[in-house]
Amino acid sequence: MQRFYILFIIIGFIGSICISFFGVQGMYSLNLAFLLFFMKRHKYDERESALSQRALYMTLGIIMIILINIYVLTQFTDFSGFLKTNWVGLLISFGFIIHGFIGLILLRKN
Repeated sequence: MQRFYILFIIIGFIGSICISFFGVQGMYSLNLAFLLFFMKRHKYDERESALSQRALYMTLGIIMIILINIYVLTQFTDFSGFLKTNWVGLLISFGFIIHGFIGLILLRKN
């Protein structure tokens, strides 16, 4: 389970770097997340399933807070052209990173 969250962090960093260098074309690197489905996993017990659901809910909550704040900020500031075209890919990349860190924290705490 720990490997799963570490790979989320790695894919998030790769995605954010590719988007920073290549723009919209760099978002294709986020397809690496689909490789996680081919990773050999064992059957998770109830505790691990509950922890992964909790990590997912916390991640989605944080992303919703970020989206609301971005929307409010766009009313007062003018973002650059780069952020206007690449904000979705960057948000998904940072979402992977956030999900990986939250998953690792929850696994270590419980």
